[in-house]
Order: sequence, then structure tokens, then C-alpha cells
Amino acid sequence: MAHIAILCHPARGRLYPMIAMGRALSNRGHQVTVVGHQATLDLIESSGLDVLQVDADTPDLHSRYPNPTGLVNRIGLHVVRRLPGPLSKRTGELKSYSRSFNSYYDHLLGLDLDRTLPMLEKLKPDFLLGSDTSFASSTIADLLKIPFMNCCTGIPLSVDPRQPPEFTLWTGARSRRARMQNRIGNRLRQVVERPVLARLNKFRRAHGLPRYRSLRDTISPEGCLCQFPVGFDLPLRPGRPPIHYTGPTLDQSSRESVDFPWDQLDGRPLVYASLGTVNDSEGYFSKIALACSELPVQLVITRGGGVHPLAGTLPGDPIVVDYAPQLDLVKRAQVVITHASANSIIESLSHGVPLICLPQVFDQYGTSVRALRTGSAVLIPPHQATAQRIREALSSILGDERFAKSAADYHMKMEQSDPIADSVRLIESALPRDKRPESVPGEPEGFTVTADDGVELRGLRWKGAPDAAVSGTVFCLHGLCSDCNGMELVARELSRHGLDVIAPDYRGHGLSGSTPGRKMTVRQLAQDVRSVCSELGVSRTWLFSQSFGGRIGVELLSQPEPDLEVQGLFAFAPPWRLNKSPIKRLPKTVLSCLRHIRSMARTAGYHALRTPSRQPYTHMRDMPDFHRPVMIEEVKSVSLRRYARLLLGMKLADFRRSGGWSLQTDRPVHVYAGRNDRCISNANLEELAEHAGLELNWLDCHHVSLMTNAEHAEAIAQSTVDRISQPHSN
Repeated sequence: MAHIAILCHPARGRLYPMIAMGRALSNRGHQVTVVGHQATLDLIESSGLDVLQVDADTPDLHSRYPNPTGLVNRIGLHVVRRLPGPLSKRTGELKSYSRSFNSYYDHLLGLDLDRTLPMLEKLKPDFLLGSDTSFASSTIADLLKIPFMNCCTGIPLSVDPRQPPEFTLWTGARSRRARMQNRIGNRLRQVVERPVLARLNKFRRAHGLPRYRSLRDTISPEGCLCQFPVGFDLPLRPGRPPIHYTGPTLDQSSRESVDFPWDQLDGRPLVYASLGTVNDSEGYFSKIALACSELPVQLVITRGGGVHPLAGTLPGDPIVVDYAPQLDLVKRAQVVITHASANSIIESLSHGVPLICLPQVFDQYGTSVRALRTGSAVLIPPHQATAQRIREALSSILGDERFAKSAADYHMKMEQSDPIADSVRLIESALPRDKRPESVPGEPEGFTVTADDGVELRGLRWKGAPDAAVSGTVFCLHGLCSDCNGMELVARELSRHGLDVIAPDYRGHGLSGSTPGRKMTVRQLAQDVRSVCSELGVSRTWLFSQSFGGRIGVELLSQPEPDLEVQGLFAFAPPWRLNKSPIKRLPKTVLSCLRHIRSMARTAGYHALRTPSRQPYTHMRDMPDFHRPVMIEEVKSVSLRRYARLLLGMKLADFRRSGGWSLQTDRPVHVYAGRNDRCISNANLEELAEHAGLELNWLDCHHVSLMTNAEHAEAIAQSTVDRISQPHSN
């Protein structure tokens, strides 16, 4: 097992998710130590994790770690903070970001490099999990020569210059003017961040490490675990390092116990107001209290450790506490008023509660825009934050059920995933091989393999039960635009019977790396299968395919190689046919595809970029074929352009065939078909099976039952095991 260190700056909202991951890793047998500060010691100690305090004798970070900004950087900051006239009004968020960013992060960077690094050198951890805004994480990991991964509890640090800066209220439009505006905003952001970057590069240069061009270079190549659910963030251009949208890692048991006067709640609709630990101004609280005092609601305010608001100074009769049991109150609330920290927004949406966002500093502006896109929030910019405007927003949310419905939709979506388990799986896949836990039969283990052309292929592996009667390896090939989660139900059943199961995400699918469209060919995907098998030490395997994966299986059987022996193929609903489709059907097929692509584009967006993600298929029992919400998410996981190219390519391939079933192999091929399949022509499969002498097995299911229905997956897995266990199959 590994010794894992967690590094995060002292903000409770950012530390909560990381502690939840730490507790899950500790339960898996790892030793977890959290780098703590005086302000968060009680939180860490209450979680039961080891703590390493670094600021016991440094109460004043500003005097201990002054900002060594050079002349050029000082001039740049001076210009940004004093932009004149109309330009000043348009860049208010930039000036606020400039003042807060360097005063906060620069001193924490100095502390981490001066104090945290030597203490971690003595601790000798095997792995570092660092917040994406703990900019020293990558440097510390480089000097300790250990792998690391980032956890993002806010807006992920994007490498896409077309994305709007996180300190703006820009919506991420794709017009030429918007893209130019975003590029300029990102350039100005780099000017603001330059003093922090200069301090970091000076330290790296002194220790023989290469310099960074921007703070985005501090993100781990293993990727960043983002607390946003899939679809919450603005579309990003795919790049390296990858962003894993695992969703919120909420763990009530990891939070310290907080007293609260529950007996004072009187049954009126509850409004919960939390403006975080940075804000300590009575102005916002007074406006919120005045707005609520004229409505039939009860207000609860938490100071977040600040001084304001003072007792008895607010209008109405709000309940004011220093700290509150936030998750418990959010569950009871009708509306949450927040400063728009990512943690507060995600916690509210995960419980189906609409929001009013009052952004103030840092990335709260950008997070507000993302919350607004969900349809469950009202955004009030700082210059509009009056009591009347807040009251109007409250009335709108309480009187319009669409806000609650949108929030409930996000609640249901998040319930279908297990963010903590997904995060732990990704972290353990990045650990040194000798520090990874032994695989438990039936539980997946993540893996990452680099293909011949440098594309990273990620996937899951299930170890077979050691005492089972059947042994061997099964390589699963998922469907078009799907991912390895689509094979989870079958894989669990196969591993329970003793078979090792490997299920990768194709390149450009799931969490695997992106690739140019010209390399997304069946031949290339078959070569990727060989690369994965070679890296994982597999020389003999059975193939199990679903839908499009059947074409990859045929390619592997028809082009055998000595390094990989394919023992046979089990194909569920493969898109095979005996003869090419009549040319007279070509116009109708093309028109049907174009209509479908246009329909997807209207919802996903005509310029939808790829958002690497996996779908929670196992939580979608009895999902029908062509289930639109899932198809939209699948389109986003590969990008609209890639989806259109793959769909057209698969359909047009039926017209390019010379005709006749050309596969010549002595390996067994078993075909399964669903009687209610709406995607694949069962008549074509029947014709092919009769001509080629293939065994065709019928199941009372539809095209996606294998991915979503445990009973159907168990039936096909049992049939597969029975055939593998036959003497002539081995």
C-alpha cells in the first residue's frame, strides 16, 4: 500500500472533497497524511486522517513571505489595476482578481516551497494529491521524484485559450468576437499571475528544474480530478493533461460536528445564506436579511468564521451562526444564497436545491455562469446586488417550479454516479505499480497504456475469482461512442466465474486521449487492442464485443499476429451483413444520418467540443434504445464532429463492401442478438449466420440491455462462460 500526502491551501470548501477522497483511500489500506494549517486543523483531525502542520510558527504569512515581484511585473500589475475610463468599468472583475490573487496565493506558494517541501522530504510519501491551486504541488513532486495528481474543487485550469477567464461573467460563446475577447482576457490573466509564476520559476531554476510557461503547466500529466459533474463545465477543447469530471465527493461523516439551534426552525420555507470564509463584510448580509424580511421565509446565515454580521444588527429575525452543518441545512432549504464557490453550488445541486449566486472574488464569477447554464440558478453581479434585486430573485425561484425541476434533474444525474469510488480508482491507477492494492475479484482496477503513436488509452480491469473453475482472459470491445462502463455488468459476471476481464476506452472515447480523425479507423483500434494486451502482459485472450466492437473483433481475427492469440469472439448485436447494401438505399441512409446528427447538434451544440467522460450505464436500468439524454452525453464525450464522422463512416461502410462474408478463421465465433433491437438489422444477422454457419443466440432484450440490465448481462455472461469452459474451446 502507498503513503499518500494531500496538499491544499487552508480553505474548508476546497479541503472537504479532498478529505473525503483521503478517507476512502485510508479505508482501502493506504496511509494518508494531510498537510494542515492552523485554520483547518480541527477539520483534518475530526476526519481521522494524519495531519502535518506547516504553519505552527508562521502566524503572519504576509510578513514572513513578502512578494518579491520584479520591476516589470510590478509595472504590469500597476497597469491592470489602474485601467482608465470605460475600460476600467469593463474590467472590474480583472482588477478584483488581481488584488486578491497575488495577496492570497503568492504567500501560500512561499510557505509551501519553504516549509512544506522539507517536511514532506522527511515524510517520504509515495504519492502526492494536490489542489490545482496549490501551485507548488508539481515542483514538490518533481523534487521528491514521486507521481502526483491534482484535485480541482473549482473551475479547472484550462489550456484552451478560447475559454473565458474564470474571473469574468462571460458565457463562453463561440462567435469570433467572443473568442477574441477570451484570448485577450486570458492574456491579461497571465499578466496578473506572472508574479506567482516568477517566484515558482526562480525556485525551480535554483533546483535544476525546467521553467513553466504558465501556471497551467503545474497540472499533473496524470490529469485533474474535477468536482464538477459531466456537462456542468463549459465545453473545453480536449488536451493534455486530461480533466476527469468525477462529480462531487461529498462525505458527511468526514466533516466536523457543528452545533445548530434546530429548535428555532419554525416550518417556513428555509433560505440558507453562506458567503464563504473570504467575505467578512456586513453589506451583503444586510441586503440578504432585508430581502428575506419582506417574504414569508426563514433565513439562516453562517459567518464562515468571520466577524460580521454582528448579532442584532440585521433586519428581520435571521438565525446567525459562526459555522453551520451545511449539508444538513442544504437538504432542508428551498433556496441557497451563495458567494458562488464551486463547493457550495455543487452541494446545492447534488441535493436538488436552486441557488442565488452573488460572486465576489476569484473564480466565483465563472462558476456563477456555469450554474446559470443549468437553469437552476439566478446570477446577480456585484453592481446589481441590492436588497430589491435579491428579493426579486427569491420570489422568482419560489414562484417558478422550473428552477426546482432543473435542480432536481441535476440531483438525479449525480445520484447515478459514485464520485468517490471513481476518484479513488483514478488515483490508484496513477500510483507506482508496487504500491497499488491487490485487485479484488469483481472490483475494477484502472489502467493507463500508451499506444504506439503516444495516445493514452485508459480502461478498467477485473480480476477473476481465484477459486473458480474457469480461467482465462476476456477482452471487451464497447460500442460506438460508448466507453468501458458499458461493459461493467458483463465484466463483473465474467470475473465472478474466474475470468480476467479487460475493457479499454477506445482512443477519443471515454477517458482515453484524443486523436486526429484520420486515425480513428478499425485497423488502428485493433492495433490499440494489441498495444493494451502487450502492456498488460496478455498473450491469449477471448474477445467480447458489443455493436461496433464486432468490427474490431473481425479485424483482429482476420489479421492474426504471433504476439497475441485470439481464442474466439463473442459478438452481441454486431453490425455485420452478408452482402453490401443496395445502392438505391444510399440517399435515404445519408439523409437519415444527417437528420440525426442535426438533432444531436441542436441539443449538444453545433460546436460541441469533446468532454472526456464515462457514462453511468449501470444506473440506467431498462434504458430504451436511442435514449436521447444518454446519446447527448455520448456525443459530448467524443465531440459532435467525431460523432458525425464515426456514424457516417459506419453506415457508409455497408455500401462499400464488395459483398460476401470474407472472414476465414478456425476460431469459434458466437453471435448474440436481441429480439427487440432497434439499431441493428436482425434479418441481416440471420442471413449471415445461415450462410457462414455461425451460431446465432437470441435474447429477449434490446440493443443497450447488455449495458444497463443486470439480468440480461448475467444471462449472456453465463452463456459465454459455458462455451469457454467447453473442452474444444480452450
